[in-house]
Amino acid sequence: MPYQSVFTQTFDIAIYGCGYSGLAAAWKLRDAGKHVLLFDRHFDVAWESGRSFVRTAGECQNASWRTFCEATIAHSGYEGSDLDPVSAEVMACCELRAERGSLETLLGAAPISGMMRGDDLTEISVATKSGERTLRARVWIDASDTATLHQLAQPTAYERRRSASAYEHRVLLALNGEDAFPTQAFEHSGEAIHIERVPHGLTLSLCISSSTPLSPRDLLEKYTALREANSDAFGKSSVLCFASRPYPVYGQTDTPAASGVAPLGNLYAASPALTGVPVRTLSERYALGLDLANRVEIPSTDTVGSERKISLPVREADCEILVAGLGTGGSMAALEACKLGRKVLLADSGNVLGGIGTAGQICVYFHGQKGGGFESLDQASETVQHKLGPKILMGLGWLSDSKALALENEYATNSPELLRESIVYAVKTENGRITQASIATPEGILCVRTEAVIDGTGDGDLAVLAGAAYDFGRPVDGLPLSYSQPSMALNTEKQKVKTFNFDAGWVDPTDPEDLSRARITAISMYRNVTPWPEMTLIQLAPLLGLRQSRQIHTRSRLTLQDLLNNTQREDSIGAARSPLDTHSVDFEFEDDETFFWLWSCKSFRPMTYCDMPHGVMTPDGIDNLWLACRAAGVTTNAAYAVRMQRDIHRMGEAAAYSADAWLSGHTPEEIIKECQRKLDATGARQPVPEAAKESDTAMDPLAILDSGEADRHLWRIYQNRERYEAAILERLDHSNSHVSWLAATILAMWQDPRAEPRLIQAIESREEGNSGFVSGAFNQNIGVPNWYLAINLLRRCGSEQCLDALQAVAEQPANCLNLRTALAITLTRLARPDASSGAKRQAAAILRALSTDDIPDAYTRPSHAISLGLKGEPQPILGNEPPGVDTREDHTWQVVLTQQQAYQAWGLPSPLDISPHLEDSRAIVRKAFSRLP
Repeated sequence: MPYQSVFTQTFDIAIYGCGYSGLAAAWKLRDAGKHVLLFDRHFDVAWESGRSFVRTAGECQNASWRTFCEATIAHSGYEGSDLDPVSAEVMACCELRAERGSLETLLGAAPISGMMRGDDLTEISVATKSGERTLRARVWIDASDTATLHQLAQPTAYERRRSASAYEHRVLLALNGEDAFPTQAFEHSGEAIHIERVPHGLTLSLCISSSTPLSPRDLLEKYTALREANSDAFGKSSVLCFASRPYPVYGQTDTPAASGVAPLGNLYAASPALTGVPVRTLSERYALGLDLANRVEIPSTDTVGSERKISLPVREADCEILVAGLGTGGSMAALEACKLGRKVLLADSGNVLGGIGTAGQICVYFHGQKGGGFESLDQASETVQHKLGPKILMGLGWLSDSKALALENEYATNSPELLRESIVYAVKTENGRITQASIATPEGILCVRTEAVIDGTGDGDLAVLAGAAYDFGRPVDGLPLSYSQPSMALNTEKQKVKTFNFDAGWVDPTDPEDLSRARITAISMYRNVTPWPEMTLIQLAPLLGLRQSRQIHTRSRLTLQDLLNNTQREDSIGAARSPLDTHSVDFEFEDDETFFWLWSCKSFRPMTYCDMPHGVMTPDGIDNLWLACRAAGVTTNAAYAVRMQRDIHRMGEAAAYSADAWLSGHTPEEIIKECQRKLDATGARQPVPEAAKESDTAMDPLAILDSGEADRHLWRIYQNRERYEAAILERLDHSNSHVSWLAATILAMWQDPRAEPRLIQAIESREEGNSGFVSGAFNQNIGVPNWYLAINLLRRCGSEQCLDALQAVAEQPANCLNLRTALAITLTRLARPDASSGAKRQAAAILRALSTDDIPDAYTRPSHAISLGLKGEPQPILGNEPPGVDTREDHTWQVVLTQQQAYQAWGLPSPLDISPHLEDSRAIVRKAFSRLP
């Protein structure tokens, strides 16, 4: 169905709350033919299952509920009536994904204000990570436990809401054997605790009840006390994960009336807090939404009268440092800022602190330079881990909750104001400084006056709200790195935890609609996971694995040249050290030096390193903001390496020290020196060890080239044309074809036309070269044959003379996806204003040939081997994917995009219809085509 933004539509019904009550109402009204929007401030669908770990389904005779339960039980493979939390979240997302158009879903959108006409609510303004947006509907349903829409539009009803009679906090434990945990240990403990056995018998859910929601730190303390008091039982178990949201249970009450809050105008209540009936089980929540859906009436005419604005309560606050986003960098910045004694206010859109290493469940460091304040946090995490049980569960790294709880302990010690589930959606600036930020919190709107800001949002949200410029994605198609939807699994044979972290596709994380699509799509991919006896899925990560989006323009930029040339800086805040870890395989879309390094030099695995300049944290034109996230000032291709958790931790630490020095009145030069002094004290600026540099500078690169093997030595030659040009020209006609090939690749990168005949020869002879296995991010083969690489290198040095060879390739049948895109991209680069009419005719023929038959592998995985596609061979399933996950998506758009770019470059009329791609459901695709002239 063609894409239409939810922000431009008027829905029949808009439902706030993606729990079971909201889902039931949405599905019922959709089936009745209504156009429905389901929205929530969280990124959790069926949160009672996926985030609260509730398993008890309860009784409900409704057919749709029975169907959902049967599908969930079938998906989990377990017998009985309990609902597996992972399976329930997956099946709910599958239902939403299948109904796009008649039922739209928007996540990460928090109501803040609205408009009313008479008694009717006409629109609602929501806070999103990209700013304030507007939703419109004829009828509204409040299915949230917080009764937020009633707080906004019907305060008298909101004041009559009830509190839960109890809150359940679940802890998932792994057992060392079937009968390792005696449930009778808690018969006389005095705690409100019960045990829920998980069907496969090797894990159980420990449910701790309280009259008020426990903070993560309080829950840890209560769990620790229970463990110490019952050491015989707990000593044979270990924590897998804590539920990230407490589950509210509502008992029978006299008020409000059992029928629920009566609608005022077009606002209805399906909130457990606004009814008098018991709402304890999942089925009772579902029934609440069904009952409401049966009573909804859509007005036949629009309400007349004057409009008035309504708003959630607004309060004001002051701080010295605002830290927005408590992910990998923001969490470190917050810790260090608190230790420095500053008045700090912290805000994060989630409720699991720490980012990708906690809520994202990537619980291991992938390269990055050691040393810094984060090592103290890692030690604190180890201390927490000992309280959770034996660490035999983890192979490498840490348990996600141990690091999150270590952060909670640190924040509790320093007592900053911490706002969970809160979105910063607007800022005010004066004279190049941010002076105020508006934050949508669960209680209302907070307007905070601040002197300094640290942006840890991942995407540089505050910097962009303040007017910062940025880059996004690769130069040709605009794609950032792929995203993932990690999950935690337990190997029940080895009693080890495993994280699945497969590439799920691409998303624009700055677009709330696309982020919602990606979340639902990725979770839905788990639908066809085939059960396998030794592995059990325990949890889907609360956070998407986002690797890249914006790269903010800053006072210093870290480039690919810096990484490959090991640049050192006087204003260094520490070293970055990693391979160029792009998860892409289609390097024809990269800039020339990136594909040269990865394809010609076959250098995916070799280490790159350089100093990170202080200026990568400071956006142009904003004096009091420091970036502590992946959106820092590195070029798009350099971000493939400078995005590791250690790098971002280090930025967070440096950002806090810089903000503190700025508040102390230091000059820019003094800020850098003071920041470096504090970083040195924590060991954050230690140099890259010699053993880790993988340097071959002592070897003669020409001697390596003469062996005929490609390696990073080619880069050294390419970087020094004056020294090596004569020697490379001598080798262009070398009797060893491998040597002459390498000489031609370097000449091509020098844009020397003398390379062209050798490249044409490789194409015409279909020269394979040394195109053996070259390992990529997930151990897929990213190596390509010489003839294919020659097509790409011709964009550096080709002329009209190579068109015959390109046409012969283009006109062969069943060309694979990446061969077509490579041909089109090279053809675009060959276009010249003075091109002959014959060349234009030939270019048109090549482009037409790319559309004459179907693309055999257009529907493909993000991670695939081009070398196999060129041969028409099937792609292997990679080891990082759970069995049955299908990550394929349609890539036809890339062929159409590159063809259209080539038609325009040559000044040729295009026969292509790009309108379907301007309406694609994927924001990345729409934006790529909207950038065309």
